[in-house]
Amino acid sequence: MTLVLDSEITRSACSFEPSAPPMPEWVEPYYQFETSESPLLILYKIQEIINKLEGCEAETKLDWDAYRLKVDACLNGHLLKFRVSVYSAGARNLVEFQRRSGCAVVFNSCFRQIQQHLGLKPSLLTPTFDLVANVSPEEIKATVTILHQMLLVSALEALTTLILMLDDIHPAHRPLICPAEPQIQALLAQSKTDIRYLLLTLLLACGYVPTTTTQKLLQVLCASESEKVARKAQALLRLA
Repeated sequence: MTLVLDSEITRSACSFEPSAPPMPEWVEPYYQFETSESPLLILYKIQEIINKLEGCEAETKLDWDAYRLKVDACLNGHLLKFRVSVYSAGARNLVEFQRRSGCAVVFNSCFRQIQQHLGLKPSLLTPTFDLVANVSPEEIKATVTILHQMLLVSALEALTTLILMLDDIHPAHRPLICPAEPQIQALLAQSKTDIRYLLLTLLLACGYVPTTTTQKLLQVLCASESEKVARKAQALLRLA
């Protein structure tokens, strides 16, 4: 069922056509969608949908200058914080959702509900794994094995899901998420900035200590044109 939005609010957001900021170097790959609607209008719509979601109590704050909506919510008893940003993507605008804290499964569900109420079809690439807090090492290994196999065919999706798992797993078990050494070296050698950045983020979170061969690859990335990638590579080298 699609929520009925307040026409007065949506009309006020359409009174002028502001330009959203340009897209940053990296955006969340799977919690995003494009729209032809104005930046403020889509943020107003999302804000109203969140406030009307069943079982949801939320505080929302709209930053007019940054075209960003900050959300502190309690969804069916689960605390969740996330941020919605709008960027200019040529003739259209890109809407990005970023989870700041809270259960990854609840965030996934919230994102899909918002898409549904906006009349959008959820992306088939959006992770749908059931992640349970404080799961046993055996359960972690079973899920991680599947995701590590996915690295060969869909690295961005697999890395994103592995990172989402981090908040739901005890720190002592996080090394189980780390890919095998051949996989790490193969991914670091890829040319895609997003893959390198996500992998480096994952390795740092898992407390990975680079081997001699991997250190050489990281040294190359320290001179990367991507400042984010270079900083992550330097941080990993300090762990060696």
